[in-house]
Amino acid sequence: MSGTVANAETASDTGQRPVVIFLSYRRGDTQWAARGIYDRLVDRYGRENVFRDLDAIPPGAKFRKYVERKISESDVFLLLIGRAWASYQDDRGRRRLEQPRDPVRLEVEAALRLGLPIIPVRVEGAPMPTESDLVPSIVDILEFNAAEVSDSRWDYDVDRLLRAITESAVRGSAPPPPVPAPAEEAETEEPVGDQAAEEAEIEEPADHQAAEENETEESAGDQEADEVESPVIELSVPEAVTESRTVRHRVVAGAAAAVTGIVILLVYLLSSRPDEPAIVAHLPGDLRATCTAEDKSATCHLADRTVVFYRLFDTAAEAEADVVNGQPMAPAGDECPPAAPGADDGSGERSSVTVAVVCRYAAGTQKGLAMFGYTAKDTSRLYVSRWVADAEPLLRGEMSTEHAYPLDWTTLTTNWARLAASP
Repeated sequence: MSGTVANAETASDTGQRPVVIFLSYRRGDTQWAARGIYDRLVDRYGRENVFRDLDAIPPGAKFRKYVERKISESDVFLLLIGRAWASYQDDRGRRRLEQPRDPVRLEVEAALRLGLPIIPVRVEGAPMPTESDLVPSIVDILEFNAAEVSDSRWDYDVDRLLRAITESAVRGSAPPPPVPAPAEEAETEEPVGDQAAEEAEIEEPADHQAAEENETEESAGDQEADEVESPVIELSVPEAVTESRTVRHRVVAGAAAAVTGIVILLVYLLSSRPDEPAIVAHLPGDLRATCTAEDKSATCHLADRTVVFYRLFDTAAEAEADVVNGQPMAPAGDECPPAAPGADDGSGERSSVTVAVVCRYAAGTQKGLAMFGYTAKDTSRLYVSRWVADAEPLLRGEMSTEHAYPLDWTTLTTNWARLAASP
């Protein structure tokens, strides 16, 4: 389904404009789930109606002010909670939630203050935090019922989540209930009820008289019924045989029709196969067996448990724009992939850093466009890569690492080289 059609359907659900969603998560906790959910949200609601912090906050913007404005423009606040969401620590061993400038805490505080519908999403069976796990300013998130997503039943869980998002947006835009009538009017009507009760008592003797007359008529009717003899239908022997044969023929004909219907149904079920999602034909052949696919998005798994996200765009220009994402192109002749994009000093002083290199690549016999990036937020560091091959100009691939150590960069580029070279 194209973004335009999806947006129109969603707008008709709420009766106003498309639903706008803010996606909040910790990268070191639920990065893979956030990417998969983001792709499904974009497919359903449109990229312009889904906000997540990765590559979305422009350089130089003040984090708190920018995020609060985005939350105020949203209809639903989606909060991904993994097993380390509440216990996540910085480099000094301090819990992030206990720090007033923790970005996730600031996001949740803003959503609660603005009265936004909040949907906590427990990832891979993670429990909801307890009151003692939270700081007082965000303890009210425990009042919201949580959804759950897991890799083993991804499509089912995300479908339920999308329905919950739309329902929450509809409830948030619903008009207030009607105000009940003032108490004075109810007191004025009470004497009317007393008057009706008195009239019922006056008519009671007439009701008793009618009941006695009915009893008299019923006894007379019973007596007449006793005097009427029940008719007896007698069949001669030939007629009885004919009737028996007719019944047998009907039973046999009905059974034959039922068997025929069952055979036709089995033939249809055995011969018909469900249509594959459109994206499957575009995925690398040796990877398809590991993928869970929707119409235009797929989540695949490599042997080392790396998660790869694919998305099928309507045009090649859209796919390339998703890879470039406003970053400048590296000069022709530069290595692709490059050396590991520049990391900061790891001190954690800078709240958000993104470094990206966009380049043309040649991997085996395949050529295409790729982006290799380094992102730092809070104490989380990771590498990310997106690419689109010339041979599959509508298919964009993406994967990322959990950390940003030298071994992570080696793993990322090795996996990318294998996938980029796949026909």
